[in-house]
Amino acid sequence: MKSVMPTFIPDNRFLFFVSVLVMTIVHPMILGFDSMMVGSILNLPSYRTFFNLTNVIMGLNTASIWIGAILACITTTQIVSDRFGRKNAIFLSIFIIIAGVVLQSAAQNVGMFVVGRILLGFGTSVGNVASVILVSELVPVRRRGFLMGLSFSCFLVGSLFASGITYATRNLAGNWSWRVPSIIQGAPEIIVFLNLVFIPESPRWLIRHERLDEATELVALIENITLQDAHIECNELVIKLEYEAALVAGSNPWSELLTKRKNARRVWIFMTQAFLTEMAGSSVGSYYLSILLEQAGFKNYSDRLRVNIAMSSWALAIAIFGCLCFDKLGRKKQAVISLTGMVVSFIILGNLIRRYGDGHSRGGTYSTVAFMFIFTGFYAFTYTPLTSLYPAELCPFILRSTGVVAFNLMNSSWGLIAGFILPIAMNSIGWKFYIINACYDAIFIPIIIFLWVETKGITLDDVDELFSESLLKGQDSDVRSDRSIKGIFTETT
Repeated sequence: MKSVMPTFIPDNRFLFFVSVLVMTIVHPMILGFDSMMVGSILNLPSYRTFFNLTNVIMGLNTASIWIGAILACITTTQIVSDRFGRKNAIFLSIFIIIAGVVLQSAAQNVGMFVVGRILLGFGTSVGNVASVILVSELVPVRRRGFLMGLSFSCFLVGSLFASGITYATRNLAGNWSWRVPSIIQGAPEIIVFLNLVFIPESPRWLIRHERLDEATELVALIENITLQDAHIECNELVIKLEYEAALVAGSNPWSELLTKRKNARRVWIFMTQAFLTEMAGSSVGSYYLSILLEQAGFKNYSDRLRVNIAMSSWALAIAIFGCLCFDKLGRKKQAVISLTGMVVSFIILGNLIRRYGDGHSRGGTYSTVAFMFIFTGFYAFTYTPLTSLYPAELCPFILRSTGVVAFNLMNSSWGLIAGFILPIAMNSIGWKFYIINACYDAIFIPIIIFLWVETKGITLDDVDELFSESLLKGQDSDVRSDRSIKGIFTETT
């Protein structure tokens, strides 16, 4: 039988998953690069002088990337991914991101810088949604927790590169100290573009668009089974996807997600996860780490840049460890452990800043920074990798793009709010900011316990059962998670 898959898709399983891994690692790097690049250039006198930084301009320059992400979510992200395919959506995002990098790097004023960052946010939103969904639909269930968690953990690879590059360019003449890191921000997208040649489209998307033969070959490759067995599985999936489509026939996916009772829990989970992702304190350790370090007593900008590098390395190592734990501990348990640690760390951190923030004690200054590292470690252990993992798991195929876009819209909205208010709050109320943050973080511990569902061990095609009427009446989701029903990407034993 002649292959109908595109020419450059590897027919070797190892090479195939290497290509998927490259996309998993590289694509999220641009947002991670952005977070630490902006946090690092805030330390540079040339950047501060060029834009005549005030708290308002600082917030606008930082948060404008979220404006672009919100615009993408409410206009094109879901439509492009569902109608034209996940791969084509990623291709589109690359060109938009590169245009944003060019404008940001060549900025002659605040307006030009902000427009460039809006384009960056727009392209990043389109690309991240499509890549997360594509990876989720290409990997086996037993590897989903690690590989999809690794996706957003590589946000921290970008952060690490940004920290090192900004430190290396800090003494360049004129404005090149911040323009060079901005130019380099577009490099990961070139790698993504080249790697996409070797990545197939989602088998579920192919089936939904009547390309069954191509999907069958792809499933056989992924699961390492015969074409005959793959054909049987694809036919089962055809029935399931047609059933899902029939349930939403005549209605808009957005109205289906937002109005149906069993989807209400999904929406609430998206809302709480998005809030914790952006407002639980992560921006303090990235975008606004320089403010915290000044409050802790680090007055030299080179010292602050070195701390940025150490922070990025630490967070990356912890996030990768967290990815390895998802399929052992489960999503809910890991989220509770992390959030509890974050609350305790911020309470101690706030009190240390109150006592040693004037820099009179070197030991006190180092203790303060140490607890920011501890806080960041707890956050990176769960909430960094969970960003790309959990939203894509919670929805059936027919609503997956809509659900991930809904989460990204909420996430970007909170990111926008955090980008504007955090520098003002941190500078205005000082150490009290960390205590207040810890207090509202603590409220979400019981919310995770009683609202979130456990998706460990559940195939993407069976996760909808977690939200059925009977299962919402108090049954324990951790018990249900061990009752995985055979699905398209269950690994063979």
